[in-house]
Amino acid sequence: MKKKKIFLCVLLAAIFAFSLGGCSAEGSDSSTQTKENYADVVVFMGQSNMAGRGSAEDSVRCGEGHGFEFRAVTDPTKLYPMSEPFGENENNDRLSDITGTRNKKTGSLVSAFCEAYYTRTGVPIIGVSASQGGTNSYEWQPGNGLVEEAKSRLELCINYMYSQDEYEVRNIFMVWLQGESDAGNGVGYDEYNANMRNIVNTMKSAGVQHCYLIAIGTYMESISPEKHDKYLRFGELQATMCENNDDMTLVSRKLAGMPESMMHLNNHYIQAAYNIVGNDAGRNTAEHVLTGKAPECQPYVEGESV
Repeated sequence: MKKKKIFLCVLLAAIFAFSLGGCSAEGSDSSTQTKENYADVVVFMGQSNMAGRGSAEDSVRCGEGHGFEFRAVTDPTKLYPMSEPFGENENNDRLSDITGTRNKKTGSLVSAFCEAYYTRTGVPIIGVSASQGGTNSYEWQPGNGLVEEAKSRLELCINYMYSQDEYEVRNIFMVWLQGESDAGNGVGYDEYNANMRNIVNTMKSAGVQHCYLIAIGTYMESISPEKHDKYLRFGELQATMCENNDDMTLVSRKLAGMPESMMHLNNHYIQAAYNIVGNDAGRNTAEHVLTGKAPECQPYVEGESV
């Protein structure tokens, strides 16, 4: 009988100690939990089709908390909910998409990109606008001002993110859509590849981990068959360049297959086209971020929509 009492006391003591240990472990875990509020910082760079020539009212709506804009030029003190026209007022003497008094940014692919990215990753994007219509890759070379301004805007955003405690920066990358000017001027593979390496390396010095590239579209064939063919060949050049460069990944080829009914102003697109491309690029970028595998980018399919 005495042995039974001793065994019972030992068993009760063990259970009590285990329950205390469990509480202690749980408390320890809660105090060292990894922060869950991650965000990825993205600088959107390029020329007019990155800046956006669509219609904001027809854009994809970015869900609450799914994406934000950091306004490096007009108000670098807080984050704004992502909306179109993205980067509408982010213009200064070094990088501006204003001609005369007209702001050309009317609706872009960025909101669709952010929404698709969040849907796949559960992580919001903090977007920084750095695009200017009509610019070629030589104007984006170090020393000419544009890439330095993009780098400065990104650095402002990163510094802001590290100063606040709502979101923890997980990744930093750039999304690039440019090349129409180079295509029209007959710039070849070696030239463009060298120029892009300089641009990406400059942005890497500001923290960019990778460049995600959206291939250019076409020029209206009914206006200029010659330019139309040049643009298509240049898009192939960009795809090859990404295959040969570990710092760049192609994430969309949808623009090249768009019919003229989804185009305007010779080589620009209506908002529905930007929505499709943004959704495609955002989803493919997310897959690469999550898996490290280059996506198989598919051309536009007639009737496709978001």
